[in-house]
Amino acid sequence: MDPETVVIIILNGMFYALSLFLITIGLNILYGFMKVLNIAHGGLYATGAFLTWALMNTAAKAGYPIYILWLCIPVGAFLVGLLALVIEPLLFKRLYRLREEYSLLATFGLMLVFDDSLRMIFGGSPLSANQLYNWMGTLTILGKSYPTYNFVIYAFAIAVALGLWIFFFKTKMGRILRGTAQDREMSACLGVNVSILYTETFFLAVFIAGLGGAIYLPATNAYSGMGFEPIVLSFAVMIIGGLGSLKGALVAASMIGLVRAFGIALMPELELAVVFLILIITLIVRPRGLFGKKFTREEK
Repeated sequence: MDPETVVIIILNGMFYALSLFLITIGLNILYGFMKVLNIAHGGLYATGAFLTWALMNTAAKAGYPIYILWLCIPVGAFLVGLLALVIEPLLFKRLYRLREEYSLLATFGLMLVFDDSLRMIFGGSPLSANQLYNWMGTLTILGKSYPTYNFVIYAFAIAVALGLWIFFFKTKMGRILRGTAQDREMSACLGVNVSILYTETFFLAVFIAGLGGAIYLPATNAYSGMGFEPIVLSFAVMIIGGLGSLKGALVAASMIGLVRAFGIALMPELELAVVFLILIITLIVRPRGLFGKKFTREEK
């Protein structure tokens, strides 16, 4: 394998890794601060892609300039975030104090609802909105063409990771949220409106999931069932990186993305098997993940 091909494989691996990262950080936020395992996150990711397709398709048919298509990405993600304001009080508020298996079952059912609803509204055929992707063209890297739009995604994912780190560790609200995750009752006694805080955090997690689907749409397609594979691999990322760890999510997503990219190039029959082999080894050697906290006696 020549060096040029290796570089392209690495870039493709990071492209996929950052997609997983954007889904996983939403899962990590919900589990790390609310102890909710949300399988429906994959459906919210897919909803972001489909809603953004609808916005871009409408804007393109109306002949709007290219910057309007860029605006469709955050608008589509915001619309997904609005769904959080509906499903959080109706469903998730009832799950916060229950054991994790209840949230797994409930959100799996919600995932199926999202998938069937998207298929009913948009049909079963893949939908493409590649105007931005084509408009940005390609770059030549070591003599090989590579889509310029992919570098937008790299920059975007890094900006999201940095922004979340600043939010959670350098702002007052982030400190309050981390304190509430440690002791909800004490935070309530100190005057924190835990209910509103959880709703705001849930909106943030869902918005990021929708933004992940929206930003990836121009480089891929929106298709029925697109949320199922990412959500399975995102849980693998969570376990390998450590439950609730944003740094772990980034490192583990990078590992899985690179393993998949090289697996597809070298051993396409085994690429998923290698990913789950890494997961099994992690559970044997370091059950709490690479950056996870030590288990308490109750958690064991």
